[in-house]
Order: sequence, then structure tokens, then C-alpha cells
Amino acid sequence: MAGDYQIRPVHFFLGILKLIDSNFIKQLNDVPIPLNEQQQIADVAKRIRQYLEMTIEDITKFRRGLRSTIRDGGQSRGEIAMLHRSDESRQLFAMAAEKVTVNGGTIMSAVELTEALHETGGMNVDGVKKFKGRPSSKEAKWEVTNDVKARRGKHTKWFGRNLTDMAERDMLAPFIGRKQEIDTIIRSLSRTQKRNVAIVGPNGIGKTALVEGLAKELAKKQRNEQLNQFEILELHGTDIAANCRNESEVANRLDYLYDNFRHNQDIILVIDDLSGLLPPHLRPENTLARLDKHLSSNTPPTIVTTTAEFWQSLMNQNGYLSGRFNVVSVDGLNKMDCHAITKAWVERIGFIQHLNFAADAIAEIENILAERKKLQPVLPATIVDLVEIVATYVKVKSFESPNAPHAVGADDVRRAIEEYDGK
Repeated sequence: MAGDYQIRPVHFFLGILKLIDSNFIKQLNDVPIPLNEQQQIADVAKRIRQYLEMTIEDITKFRRGLRSTIRDGGQSRGEIAMLHRSDESRQLFAMAAEKVTVNGGTIMSAVELTEALHETGGMNVDGVKKFKGRPSSKEAKWEVTNDVKARRGKHTKWFGRNLTDMAERDMLAPFIGRKQEIDTIIRSLSRTQKRNVAIVGPNGIGKTALVEGLAKELAKKQRNEQLNQFEILELHGTDIAANCRNESEVANRLDYLYDNFRHNQDIILVIDDLSGLLPPHLRPENTLARLDKHLSSNTPPTIVTTTAEFWQSLMNQNGYLSGRFNVVSVDGLNKMDCHAITKAWVERIGFIQHLNFAADAIAEIENILAERKKLQPVLPATIVDLVEIVATYVKVKSFESPNAPHAVGADDVRRAIEEYDGK
């Protein structure tokens, strides 16, 4: 607690940043927690990342910077004493509890605590660079632009992410590999019937990235003449269901979305994390029935992302709805994709951090990935995180020796990972 005598909102914010760090989710694999509870924690972490509008890269750097600030600002207490929440922290929890009650729930999660932190000013992420046009469940306005002029051309007033516009302005992260999955999605969208796609796979496997890759591919205006003019508009499931008090409100929002886009033949709607559309305090039947009705028209074609567990539960609840989709399963990366993604992110992070990764450093990173692949599938997030760990390790070391060359070798990779793993 950095010598503080009370637990303050900033300490809860630091804990939330730790929760949503991809490393923490991976560490759960070593803890005897039931798989369904691990899944719930991962889902909560993803919802908070969406709310904060922070990338995985941002989270790690921001958390470490905040932790250093807290440590530098505190004095050693010299004795052990019971810590108590400050008055601000008590008010924070009271607001979060009120949110749970208003939404008809009985259990407070880190999501409500994060929202309360934002509304009370207990957290500040203003210094974090965010994507322009990122949807914000903090301020999402439920007025989809529907004037006649907006039905052709760019949906600049769309309160979600316009992935097509972002791709054309080079605002999306690098996307490498997954050619077979991209081709399958394009074929499905090019059909005359059953044009909806469900991207199914584990958390962190890159389902959202796959949709971004589709947007980048179509933005090239070369792959498919039929889809070249389409705009890919994305909303997170929780953005649609946010603050809905009953099932009818969720259904009405779906009606509003689909009724507006039914007149526009150039839209692909993406619902990222379909489970967010079904908050636990509401019964899913009405929402699923309304979604099924809209999907039957194939206009606009809809892409959803979800986990295999949720998809299976959806089939059990409403097999007819799941039949509206062409399923694209996303598994762990193969060796070729691992190599390509590693090279791309080494270049990207190296450029940002002003570091040069030598060939033996890249080879060592790939060796570590190969070892980890024996235990569990390698995810794109795993590669990004590994490169980040090495880059920040070397960068901090360079501060200690200003004249040291900003080069990364195989030895740096090994030392960085050993230090990070606590060996």
C-alpha cells in the first residue's frame, strides 16, 4: 500500500488493471478454480477493457506506471496495522451497489466498481491513447443515425466502431494469418441466404482481431467486388444491453438497430461477445427470439463472436437461432502464423519503444512460444504480451545505462522472461 494508512479508490483501480491484464487471466490456469468461474472472470475482464477503451498494450504499461507513482508517493510505515477503506472508497462501493440494485442484480462485480470509479472521478485514463471512434458504454447514446443522407456513405455518427473507416485510416492493429478463416467469412457474407457468421473460440484467441482483419481485407477493395462497398459496424454485446431494466428494452434496441439498417444494403453488423447481449439479471428468451426474427431477413448480415461454451448453451436454449449462422471456429495458431505475428509485433513494438530486435532475439521468442504451445494453445495475445515483456525490460534497463545500445538479443529475452516469471 506504499505506506498509506487507508485503502483508497486508486488502489481498487490498480487491482482492476491487474484483473484485466492478459497475464492475470493466464495465471488462473495454475489456480484450482473451476473452468466456469475462470470463464466468468475472463468475461468480466473483457467487459472492463471495453468500458475503459484500453488495448492490452495500454493496460500493462498504464498499470506499471500507476504502481510506480503510488510507490514513489508513499512513506514506509514501519509497522503492521489493519487497513480500512477511506470515506471515498466507502462512497465508491455504495454507488456500485446502487448500480447492481438498479439493474436488478444481487451480486456486485468489478464491472460496477469500474463504472463507479469513472463516475466518482476515482480513476483517470485520460493519458492513455485511445482509438478515435471507439464505442463508449460510458456515454453510448441510443440514437443510431437514421436520416436519409446518412444511409449512403460513411456512418460517421455511428456510436460503435466503424471498422471499415478505421481500416482505411490505418487505425487498426496489425493482422497476420488466418487466411482460411477470412476466406470462409467472405464466402458466407457473399451468399444470398444464411449470410450470418458466428466466430467461435476461446477468450484471447483473436476473434475480435479476426473481424478487424476482415475489415482490413475488404478495405483493400480487391478481394470481393460484392462486398467492397460494405461498412463493418461493430457494437459490443454489453453496449446494446447496457442499463436495460428488462428484456423488452433489449429487444427494442435490437429492433431499432435492425430497422434502421434494413434499408441500407451496404452494412455488416458485428455484435462482439454475444453473451454480453444477455445480462445475467434478465431472462434470455425474449431477446433471443427477437434476434432470431431479425437474422431471418439476412439484412444486414450479422457477425457475432462468442466462446464455445456460450455457443453450446445457445444451441441448447435455441437451436433454431444457432442455425441462422455459419460457424467459423478459431483455434490456436500454427507455426507459420506464430512466426508472422511475432515478426509483425516485434517491428511494431520495437518502433514504438525505439528498440531493434536482433534475429536471435526473435528466434528465442519463438522458442519460448514453442515450449508454451506444449501446455496450451498459443494465442495472438500471448505473443504480444511476450514481446511487450521483453521490450519494457530492455527499455527500463536502458534508462539505467543511457549510453547502452537499444538492441535486443537472445540473452535479453531469456533474462526478461526469467525475471518476469520470478525465476
